Amino acid sequence: MKKQEKKPEAIWLRRTRLFDPDEYRCSRCREKSLKPYVECPNCGARMMEVKDGDEYPDAVDEFLFFDDITG
Repeated sequence: MKKQEKKPEAIWLRRTRLFDPDEYRCSRCREKSLKPYVECPNCGARMMEVKDGDEYPDAVDEFLFFDDITG
């Protein structure tokens, strides 16, 4: 019987958007997804949690951008 290899672990980085659905990015391979799967469909990493991604602007930033351009 083969010893089962341990899958790599990662987290989903969530980007909350104002006019579009939330977007999730794998912390391991950086692939985007529209929902937080249990495993990354790209690299197969097992997801441990979902965190708000600091690298992304959030919905408030998007709102401020639209407010600036519309006056």
